[in-house]
Amino acid sequence: MAHRKQSYDAFLNHQATRLRGDAGGVLFERLTRATMSELVEYVYDETPWASEELITTVTDVSPGKTSIDWFAARDIAAPGDGFVGDDGPIPFADFELEPNNVRVHTVLNGYRYTLQEAESWAEQGFSISLPQRKAQASAHKWHIDVDTAWRDGIAGKFEGVLNYPGSQQLIAGTTPGTIAAWETTATPDQIVNSMATMRKAFDTAGPGLRPDTVVLPSAVEARFTTDLRSTSSDTTIFGFLQANMRGITKWRFDRAMNTAGIGGTPCVLMYDRRPTTLWAWMPRRMEPLQEYVKHTEFQQGFRTRVTGPVCEHPRSIVRLSGV
Repeated sequence: MAHRKQSYDAFLNHQATRLRGDAGGVLFERLTRATMSELVEYVYDETPWASEELITTVTDVSPGKTSIDWFAARDIAAPGDGFVGDDGPIPFADFELEPNNVRVHTVLNGYRYTLQEAESWAEQGFSISLPQRKAQASAHKWHIDVDTAWRDGIAGKFEGVLNYPGSQQLIAGTTPGTIAAWETTATPDQIVNSMATMRKAFDTAGPGLRPDTVVLPSAVEARFTTDLRSTSSDTTIFGFLQANMRGITKWRFDRAMNTAGIGGTPCVLMYDRRPTTLWAWMPRRMEPLQEYVKHTEFQQGFRTRVTGPVCEHPRSIVRLSGV
């Protein structure tokens, strides 16, 4: 489901009423300008990464930069142990970046239509104009592409949260304390124990870290929300986990996780999503390209620039594959 601001509806509905008499370059320009300023406000439920539900984005990067690795910690050019205080070398609280994940990647998409298509559409009396509907489709495609990039990574560019370099990669059934087949044969006790094993993995992740987000495969949602924790309990598996893992503030069932594990298996992701621990940069957010008008055809392209996820403590990301 997509959500958007009412002001955008009002604007485009007004434009739709003028479509028959103003379907040329002037209307195209107006719709383009509205799209470039408002279209990114769409939020699609099935793209939680791009909709910034599961990750925080930062935009304070110069759009002209081809890389943003100046944020990486720099060694101090000083003899011996560097700066030394009265009690010894100064401890540093800097973080290191995974070099590949600070590369900027360009996401392209767009829409096109002909004047005849726009007029035929308007003759049907639709309350939404054809350019508006095309722009919405473009926004949806944009969300899907960015969601995939931050979750799974881009081959040859950067890794996603699921396979972030240095993250903890556990496999159900082979990692002690875990069991596979959550959707079918695993008992509620075994599922709870597997979740506890993931939680314990954070004890070695680094100081001040705590898991606050769990992303589960949608295939197990029915079991989690209907099966009871035990025969003597009236609490579901999901209810028990929510009550007993109080540090987890975000629970999400995502169909992408049904095949996001190692070897295409279902997996669970547990991590610290606070912006001081995990974030992603987006220097450009649906920047409109030069519009193209030839005879009766109109085309509008968009360019988005993103980096891969950046995690200060990679071991704060724990993935359990094969559930």
